[in-house]
Amino acid sequence: MSDSEDERRDEEQSEEDEDDYEDADGAAASAAAAANANEIMDRLKKQSAEAKAASKKQAKKRKRMSPEELEEYNKAQEKKGLIYLSSLPLMMTPLKLRQHMSQFGSVGRVFCQPEDPKARKRRVKAGGHRRKRFSEAWVEFDDKKIAKRVAASLNGTTIGGKKGDLHYDDMWVIKYLPKFKWNNLTERIAYDNAVREQRLQTEMAQVRRETNLFVEQATKAKAILAMEKRHKMAKGAGGAAGAAAAAAAEAVSKSGGGHARTVKQREAIESREF
Repeated sequence: MSDSEDERRDEEQSEEDEDDYEDADGAAASAAAAANANEIMDRLKKQSAEAKAASKKQAKKRKRMSPEELEEYNKAQEKKGLIYLSSLPLMMTPLKLRQHMSQFGSVGRVFCQPEDPKARKRRVKAGGHRRKRFSEAWVEFDDKKIAKRVAASLNGTTIGGKKGDLHYDDMWVIKYLPKFKWNNLTERIAYDNAVREQRLQTEMAQVRRETNLFVEQATKAKAILAMEKRHKMAKGAGGAAGAAAAAAAEAVSKSGGGHARTVKQREAIESREF
């Protein structure tokens, strides 16, 4: 009898341990997912804050101009011309591009679009070089006539230079942009930044919804596991009570010498007629 009770207790203890392990695994998975979601949200918030700080910094740099200065500025902008380079050779930096273009005339502003970080990551993972590349560029000349001449003469030609130069055999791909000024380019950059900000907010909302859904599902799963555990414990308690009753009956039968007790019954009385 004591051996059967010990075995039953060991089984109950092992079931409880398994339930505890399942609860611990579920809690660990829930905590890891929540931490991952919080990390993603923190990164998105940091990127959004950096973009806002950069826009505020640009706004502070602008100074209010008088009407005369504004008129002179607009006249100077009308004289300027912009060329577009649809591709840049490997290791062509904004400084090198300015040096090349300054040979033909006065150069104002130069902007080179960095490559997509995902494309760079794939290239590095495939064993390519790690240096930063630029996909396209815009160059502003103080004289639109020079900009037209540069685009017409250099488009489709090799960069040249000395025989051993890195970009000696690379080719220029240049186009003049008529009626396109630098403020149009900045408007495009501002639009891209606004789109990027909206995308970040959408991703943050999506991560928040997924996190809330996961927490809700994890809470439901934990409640279901607790219910199953209670059912197992109740079932085990019922089985233990049945086993104890059977053991008691067996003990009583053994105490009687192993023979069942019989009680002498009287014969049934037939119905009498009165």
